[in-house]
Amino acid sequence: MTMEGWIKLHRKFLDWEWYSDSGTVHLFMHLLFKANHETKKWQGIVINRGQFVTSYDKLSAELPLSVQQIRTRLSKLKSTGEITIKNNNKYSIITVTCYSDYQAINKPDNKQATSEQQTDNKQITTTKELKELKELKELKEDKESDLFNIFYDAYQYKIGKQDAVKAFKSAIKKVGLQDILDKVAEYDGYLQVTGYHKKNPATWLNGKSWENDYFTLTQQHKGNGYGTQQGNQSLSEQARNVLQRI
Repeated sequence: MTMEGWIKLHRKFLDWEWYSDSGTVHLFMHLLFKANHETKKWQGIVINRGQFVTSYDKLSAELPLSVQQIRTRLSKLKSTGEITIKNNNKYSIITVTCYSDYQAINKPDNKQATSEQQTDNKQITTTKELKELKELKELKEDKESDLFNIFYDAYQYKIGKQDAVKAFKSAIKKVGLQDILDKVAEYDGYLQVTGYHKKNPATWLNGKSWENDYFTLTQQHKGNGYGTQQGNQSLSEQARNVLQRI
């Protein structure tokens, strides 16, 4: 069997009813990889696309599953219509019924086609692929929106949201959300001690304020009285209290 080509899995595979059964998932993936990607003949028999010839013993030898485990899991896949099996006393022909969902049809290049035509063919993106790309983009945007909302709620100064969103998108590429939240908590503790006015969120983010050492800044503001261990503990407790409210 030639190990060429590929299969594709949609994220909805996570919702497949057998997904929690690791042995069945392993077997089904194996069937996908073994199935013909184009119709062929084997010992005078036509083996169609999505089919392949095997046996329970052979599958057991190829996978870390006993023959009985192979039989059990194939029965599961048959019961839900994932596969069909045609048996005789020598071999079995397994058909993956939804094979085309996992393996796109790659038409061979016409030998007489021009290089320009071949290039055009490679650049073709199907409607389905465009839809998947759109879904991935939407998922990314949703995730960024969720992360921003967590930050915005934690910052507790909701002003200039549009500028804050833009600044956050840039910041989150440079530093993790938890690091930002930790610094927001320290910043709140710093403001409680110093009495300074809080910066708007966009200004705080654009200034990379998550890099500030607010404990040292507080000591500098208050002088040596906040350089003591007691002063440091007081500020640390304030920061932790703010973080707990997030």
